[in-house]
Amino acid sequence: MGAIDHNKNPDLKYSYKVGIFGCLMSGLTQNYFDPFLLSLGGNASHIGTLNSLTNLAASVAQLPSDKLTRQFRSRIIVTAAFVFLQAIILFLLAWIAISGVPTLPLTIAAITCFTACGAVLQPCWI
Repeated sequence: MGAIDHNKNPDLKYSYKVGIFGCLMSGLTQNYFDPFLLSLGGNASHIGTLNSLTNLAASVAQLPSDKLTRQFRSRIIVTAAFVFLQAIILFLLAWIAISGVPTLPLTIAAITCFTACGAVLQPCWI
């Protein structure tokens, strides 16, 4: 098998670059939500609730993804909107960490929304 020539297909080159940033964002956020919750004073019950809700929300959030793509007639618009929502949620989580106020239910809700937004993106992107 030969090497892929990115110059012949610029979309492939763009997709590759965007994929790198998507993997970075996922690797730098999703893997650290449990320790983040523990650092805010969460316990095993909070971690269990977080993992249950994020898995449920991710599964349910993928269902309307096709309808959203058809309604907006663009995967780019749907992707940009939900990436923007994820960025806002990350700023909220940073504010929670900086403020020092342990708001575990708000943190769990924000992380669940972050995960749901990412789940909406996956079918659109693929």
